This record gives sequence, C-alpha cells and structure tokens, in this order.
Amino acid sequence: MRLSHLVSDDAARAADALVPAFRDDPNMSWCFAAEQSGYEDRLRGYLQVGHAWHVSLGHPALGAFERARLVAACYAMLPDVDPPAELVDSLWSELQRACGPGATERFRRYNEEVERVTPEGRHHVIAIVGVHPASQRSGIGSRLVGWVTGLADADPASDGVLLDTASDANVRFYARHGFSPVAEVSFDGFVERVLHRPAAR
Repeated sequence: MRLSHLVSDDAARAADALVPAFRDDPNMSWCFAAEQSGYEDRLRGYLQVGHAWHVSLGHPALGAFERARLVAACYAMLPDVDPPAELVDSLWSELQRACGPGATERFRRYNEEVERVTPEGRHHVIAIVGVHPASQRSGIGSRLVGWVTGLADADPASDGVLLDTASDANVRFYARHGFSPVAEVSFDGFVERVLHRPAAR
C-alpha cells in the first residue's frame, strides 16, 4: 500500500472508494436522503464535486493505493486558505446540479449548524477520510489521520486538528489518535460530534 497526493482527475476513483465507506453513515444518509431513490448517485455527486472544489482551492488530498487501485482518501483543510465568495457560490451551484435542491439544503444546514458550535482558532481540519470496506482494519485510516495530525504538529501556529462525525465507532477510533469531543449538535435522528486534537508541541 502506498500513499500519494490526489489531483483533480482522481475524483471518480476517490468516489469509488468513498461511496461504500459512507453509504451507511448517519450524516451522509440524512444529508443526501438515503430514504429516497437515487441516494448513491447523490452521495457520489457530492463526493466528486467536493473533490474538485477541495483540489481547486489548493487544500491537500491524500489517497491510499493497493497496487493501482485507490482504496481510501483523506481531505485536509489548511487553516490559512480562504475561498473566494464566487468559488463558494460555484460549489453550491454544482452541488445543487449533482444532488438536487433538497439534499443541497440539508447539507447547507448541516454545515451551518456544525460551524456554529465549532471552536474558534487556527485549526487544520479533516474534511473527509474514508476507507473502502474491503480495505478497512488494515491501518490505512490511521496512516491518513496521522498525515493530517503531522501537518498540524509541524505548524507552530496550529491550534490542532478538528473534525466532526456522527458515528460512535468513529469517536472511539479518533480517541485512539488523541481526539476528544468538544461540541455536538442534534439533527433529525443523529448527533454530530465535533472532535479536537491539540497540536503536539
């Protein structure tokens, strides 16, 4: 298994790995309406639009490859990258085309509510990290998380790493990497937890 930075052309391959990883995630299921037909198409659309937006901003993305197959992806957000307003507007327009207005509005609400309870500071952020189910429990996820925490630890001005998750299993996983819950927000049928790991000094 090798780790390599992802580029814009990797969007479809990254979605191939991440759709099965997030298919049953409570947050994704709610945002992209798992109860309605076409859920996986909406989830894939979100992942591909998000990949393109992330890479275009210059945020780093790392993939894990088993031979030539991309089996995991991690998207880190750097603390000093501020997207221009027109690019943010473009993101929402692309999401609406890929996922429909209902799912886009749910995703917008999720983002606004999580941002409202997220601690202020100069943080690195794990936007998404996922491993295809066939390649889980092999240490890939830990390596990807370690990559982001390493970025924060190498930055003397970083306040650490933030992420959010609705999965109890994920909370336990991240606790092993030094993350603790610092806030939460309730949605329809699930609770999203914000986790923080201080930067090592």
